[in-house]
Amino acid sequence: MAPAEASHTPNISVGRRMKSQEEKIAHDLADDYIYFAKLGKETYRVNTKVAATLRKIGSEIETRHEALLKNMCNKLDIRASTAEITFRTVADEIFSTGINWGRIVVLYCFAAEVASFCNRQEIDIVHDVVRWLSEYICQRTFTEWIRKAGGWVSRKFLNLFA
Repeated sequence: MAPAEASHTPNISVGRRMKSQEEKIAHDLADDYIYFAKLGKETYRVNTKVAATLRKIGSEIETRHEALLKNMCNKLDIRASTAEITFRTVADEIFSTGINWGRIVVLYCFAAEVASFCNRQEIDIVHDVVRWLSEYICQRTFTEWIRKAGGWVSRKFLNLFA
């Protein structure tokens, strides 16, 4: 006779910690900026002042540096097999001399351009790009810097480039 199988519901919190407010906002902004602002998917829109600020500043940066951002994806020869390492390498370079709000916005712009490029090339990794961006910004170094800078809702971020 086979032993009875016990019904077991796994504890999903084992090994996981709660996301900080900064991490939750960073993830929501990644969804909003890439899926809504860049790819036009309304269901991903985040209706906060922080998201609207990021979209506004990001749009200005993308307009000012459109040729650079678009050509960058071609020059980087992004493919499904190399996209993550390429993304992380560029992200590391963006922050090689430190963290500031402008560089954080530039990373969101770069990630959005990578996602848009992949979408146009039918490379099905847009969800991965969103995850990579969120994970990168949620590293301890960044969340500590964001918290010390007053958080996403600080005047410094909300009035960036005002």
